Amino acid sequence: MTIHRTELGDMTWWWLSRRYRTERGAVAAFNRLQAVGKQRHGELDLGIYRHGEEGSPVDTVTVVSHRPEGMEVADRELALGEDVAQHPLTVEALIVRRARVLAELEEEHAQPGSYLIRRGRPARVSPEDGTWEEWAGEG
Repeated sequence: MTIHRTELGDMTWWWLSRRYRTERGAVAAFNRLQAVGKQRHGELDLGIYRHGEEGSPVDTVTVVSHRPEGMEVADRELALGEDVAQHPLTVEALIVRRARVLAELEEEHAQPGSYLIRRGRPARVSPEDGTWEEWAGEG
């Protein structure tokens, strides 16, 4: 399985993406990794996203982090999925989303831990240009 490395701004980020045969498989993988993160009180430092291409099932789990240690755990926990490439703009959008969440938690003086942020509908990614679509009021 592949853990990718990318530079954004002046930081190094790591990411991986796995596609599952069904949405149910993706939900189970997402929940399993979320539970591991919660057991470890957020020390894995992962942003975990379930998404799909526009017009397709929401069958993909992508994980981003600015710390490589947690990514190895994510790689093991998501091993049943198939490695899938992501458009660079999709990766960038997920990293920016993660950075915003971390900044908001720091601004709120949040305790270290695992935080689950659910939206009413899953995000979709345009297969043509990798743009990330979240609906107003849900991001």
